Amino acid sequence: HAKAIIGVDENAEISHHRGKLTAKEAHIINLEGGVVRAEVVKIDKSNGGEIEAQRIYVKELGSNTILKASELIEIELITGDANKCIIDPTGVTNHTDKMEGYSSKLKDLENELLSVMGDYDHIQNELLSEKEWLTQLKQMLARKEIQLQSAHKVRIKAYQIKEGKLNDYQLIINEITGQQRAIREEIQYYDALILKAKIHCKSSWTEHNEVRFIHPQADEPYVLSPRPEDNKITLVKSGDDEYELHKEFFRIRCYR
Repeated sequence: HAKAIIGVDENAEISHHRGKLTAKEAHIINLEGGVVRAEVVKIDKSNGGEIEAQRIYVKELGSNTILKASELIEIELITGDANKCIIDPTGVTNHTDKMEGYSSKLKDLENELLSVMGDYDHIQNELLSEKEWLTQLKQMLARKEIQLQSAHKVRIKAYQIKEGKLNDYQLIINEITGQQRAIREEIQYYDALILKAKIHCKSSWTEHNEVRFIHPQADEPYVLSPRPEDNKITLVKSGDDEYELHKEFFRIRCYR
């Protein structure tokens, strides 16, 4: 039904679909202009509609279908045209929200680290200024030139307290830098998603179809019209700020 809205927590099996479907995994025999959103989508035959998933598998792709995936689009046979095959981690995995959250958290951690480092440096400087006195005191006591006085004990105790504070600050610094490292690794992971993704057509492409890769850090998408013989299409990094769409026996260079 064209106006049907279906939402399921797990798997959905549908013969003919024209409405809106959200599921964990969806298998549709005939997609006829509907909208499907799931982690994994398997379509036997598609004529129109829009699919968003991590991985999309289509046995027969007709015309006027938009396929948007974060990891994989796999097509057995293309019989139509005016299709758009899009690799876009930003639209499928809430990438933009994640990146904004990571950026905000890194900024907070950086401010916290600067504050703790200031306290650490202050205590460390005080200990350095006291260390020479403490070394001289130990030498004089060893030579029995003086006896340990109450004032000495108070100063030694203060020194030990500062050493404890310095260790505490070091633990906090280690914790903050560990969180920063973990977040940066997450950022690298999500940025690398598109470089691991691919569009795989197991038959010949027909005319007037479009392939589009949307890199999270790029100003413009990487777009091409595939040739009939193109098989696997991926985005590869060819320099610090340079990427290219790669397909069998053909390269198109894109700059940003």
